[in-house]
This record gives sequence, C-alpha cells and structure tokens, in this order.
Amino acid sequence: MSRSTEEQDSAKSRGRPEGLPKRWSAQRKAEVVLRLLRGEDIGEVSREIRVAPPELERWRRVFLDFSTVTAGRTAPTVDGTLLFGKNPKRALPQSGIRALCHPGEEPDYATRADEDLRGPLVPLLNEGGAIVEAGLVDQAWDFVRRNTTPSAHLRGTRRVDCWEYPESVIREAVGNALVHRDYSITGTDVTLAIYSNRLEVVSPGRLPNTVTPDGMKSGMRYARNQNLVNVMRDYGYVDARGMGVRNQIIPGMRAHNGTEPELLEEEHRFAVRLWNTGESKPEDHD
Repeated sequence: MSRSTEEQDSAKSRGRPEGLPKRWSAQRKAEVVLRLLRGEDIGEVSREIRVAPPELERWRRVFLDFSTVTAGRTAPTVDGTLLFGKNPKRALPQSGIRALCHPGEEPDYATRADEDLRGPLVPLLNEGGAIVEAGLVDQAWDFVRRNTTPSAHLRGTRRVDCWEYPESVIREAVGNALVHRDYSITGTDVTLAIYSNRLEVVSPGRLPNTVTPDGMKSGMRYARNQNLVNVMRDYGYVDARGMGVRNQIIPGMRAHNGTEPELLEEEHRFAVRLWNTGESKPEDHD
C-alpha cells in the first residue's frame, strides 16, 4: 500500500475525509459552530466542509465549554480568551509573561533583556495549519534560547548543541505556571527570569488546597484551572498525567546537569528554580 493511500485510510478511520487540512484554526472552528448554533443542518455543513458529523459535534461541545451567550451575543469565557484569544491582554492584563535576563546572580535594573510576552496559551493557526501567532510557551522557550548560550557536543560524528536548560523542562515549568496560576490576582504576570547561575519561573498565587512542594515532588496532582489543563495537555504542553514536576522537571534537570530543581512557595507566589552549572548534556530526541 502506498503512503498516500495509508494516509487517506488513516484519515477515514479517524472520521476525517481525505483531502481535509490536517488542522483547523480555532477561529474557523468557531465560525462553523456558530452556523450550527444558528440552526443550520449538521449534515449539510458536514458535506460542505467535509468534516464528519461526530467531529462537528465535538467542536460544538468544546466551543460551548469556552464561550457564553449573553444578550444574544456569543463571547469567549475567561478560559477561552486565555487559550485562543487574539489579544488576551486586552481583556486580561495579567495573562502574559514578564521575561527578564539579568547579567548577574541578583535582580538588576540593567537587564540584558526585558520583554512582555503576550498572546494565547496555544498557537493560533491558519486554515492550512501554519502558525500565525506563537503560543506563550513557545514564546518563552524562544526567549530562553535567545538569551542563553549553547555548548557544542559530539554525538558520534555529529555535532549537537546543548542549551543551558533543557527545552522539555522549560516548557513544562512555563506551561504549569500558566495553567495553575491564580488569575484572580491582577497586576502581575507569570515571571520568567534568567540569571547567570539559574533560571526561575514564578507563578502568582499560592499552591491550592493541601498541595505542597514535597507533594508535587512525589507526584501529587492538582489543577486550579482544569479547562486550561485539559487543553494544554491535549496540545502536549503539560504532562498528560498531571505529574510534570516528578516526571519531567526533576528527572530532566538531573539528566541535564545533575542538579535538583527547587520548588519555593512564598506568601503570594510559587517559584520553580533551575540551576545552571555550566556543565550539561544534550537532550536525547532520537
């Protein structure tokens, strides 16, 4: 069987007719769902856009989870704005990341870089599946790459660049901070701060309920914002089992440079601190 035939059969088995773009943007999906909510026949819409009715029903359920109807108008919920909004900062000024790079080991007004990262939690895509706006986790990793220095290692005869901090750990730490922060605390973003000897991701708000740093290290699961967790998990930005600290951050740093991440709970914030020893190993993506 040819590869193209296999892809078509795979698409059909998932309820996606052949020829359909692999990914639809959130905006396009919302437009289709609005047609269904106005009473258009789901069968006719399905035939027109070549998406199976069960998939359209799933789009409708997801849309209703992240939108509300008031006075005849459909508007996104807070979760919908954070996840898919074109400009979440306009409605939720506390929804971004303050990214800083300090030249030394302590905070300094003379930063090497100071950026306000803004946008949706997940990337916005066009009809063809191309990214038109990067999500906050991707922006955060890009900031780390631009403001740290990789070292070169040989893997066999191939040169491999090793970043000061492993990508998987940074993505997990930032993703956790964004989905678990307390969004009722206004006037402050998640903070990503790079120092000469460490990196810190600081999330506004204390840990919820009975969660403790030791509990997180042992695999305790929690979710302050469950809808955000569900979507970010589906996009692969946070650990699918809800144990990213135990399964990603701690073993990731141990394998990278032998250090132990610190989990710091203070009165109004929670921080993950990662150490930079200057000696690290490249991540194994093979």
